[in-house]
Amino acid sequence: MHWLRSAEKIATRVGANEYEAKTFVAIARRIPYLESYEQISNYFNVLSGGDIGLIEDSLDFDVAALSQKNWKSAENWAAFFQQYKVLSALCPKLVVTGKST
Repeated sequence: MHWLRSAEKIATRVGANEYEAKTFVAIARRIPYLESYEQISNYFNVLSGGDIGLIEDSLDFDVAALSQKNWKSAENWAAFFQQYKVLSALCPKLVVTGKST
């Protein structure tokens, strides 16, 4: 629950419009169900303003109108949730071996 509220709060700050904010939340909502560290890293990269092409094939909505220009300001937020203890609580399906961030 804390994860989703946090994502919604950040989305209102980084989304240039309602569509971008809703898209940010829709992408963030998928993270707890991912099963590999690489997938999770790609999703957080996109939420931090990275190339949406990394996850575009797994999305079921159009991202052509998405600019992501303000999403770069979510980098610190994404870094917090990628810490080992936080990530292992957020993604119960994830088996992280040798990761200690």
